[in-house]
Amino acid sequence: MSSAAYAKWGKQLTVLVTGATVGLGAAAARRFAHEGHKVVITGRRLELLETLKTELSTSFKTPVHILCFDVADRAAVDKAIKSLPADFANVSVLVNNAGLALGLEPAYKADLDDWDKMIGKRAWSFPNTNNRVIQTPTARASCT
Repeated sequence: MSSAAYAKWGKQLTVLVTGATVGLGAAAARRFAHEGHKVVITGRRLELLETLKTELSTSFKTPVHILCFDVADRAAVDKAIKSLPADFANVSVLVNNAGLALGLEPAYKADLDDWDKMIGKRAWSFPNTNNRVIQTPTARASCT
């Protein structure tokens, strides 16, 4: 673990990042890995998760675990979180970033059905993931 992790937090954290395949999620995963923390990266596109895992493991020499699932699917979230190996199971930080990008045209040309899908995905990602992660013993202890 890097000295940065100790300097800032006093210990190595386990960080779970949803929507880690691109954009802000990938950037958050890189930042926490750079600081020496263990990182759980999640998303729907396994090939992108595998590429990011290789990058993080090689560049930062930090443990990385992949969970491939859709945050809008409550059963999939539950199954994924329960499947975490023991050395990743005590999640200290949740970066709940997952979303969906559809209809990338200008807003005045947007299909509102696409917006419904995007907002629905984003809205359900928070309670589905937060609820399951805070049920872990370490998360419960730090939330009280």
